[in-house]
Amino acid sequence: MYLKTIFMEAKKVHYSDLHFDHQRWTNQLTFYKQELVIFQERLEEVAVRNNRPEFQQHLSHFQNQLIIQNEQIDIAQHDLKVHEEALAKDAAHNPQNIQHQLYPDHTTERERMEVFFKLYDEMKHELMRFLATWF
Repeated sequence: MYLKTIFMEAKKVHYSDLHFDHQRWTNQLTFYKQELVIFQERLEEVAVRNNRPEFQQHLSHFQNQLIIQNEQIDIAQHDLKVHEEALAKDAAHNPQNIQHQLYPDHTTERERMEVFFKLYDEMKHELMRFLATWF
């Protein structure tokens, strides 16, 4: 594990690779944010037909999950924007070297996004099972 950490810290990539990751992650987050609106609308539709206490308890849980996911998306989008702006500023200061200069890979951001996407997908599958049960 120690050698893997050293290797990951030492990895260098091109600016375009970092920019591509930012674009991809930003697009995924935008999609998920739109999807959360659809999930909330669907929960409201199903809630109209179900007033049993066990449903209401789960409904509250999922509404809270949607709020949390929405907040996490906002935070991630902000952090990606800040990171992208820092890269762009560096590129503006060294435009002639941008095609050849290597930058440290953003392993922390990559891991953070992978964890977020994994947790989001788990929440989404749990929500879909819940909706299928009460539909």
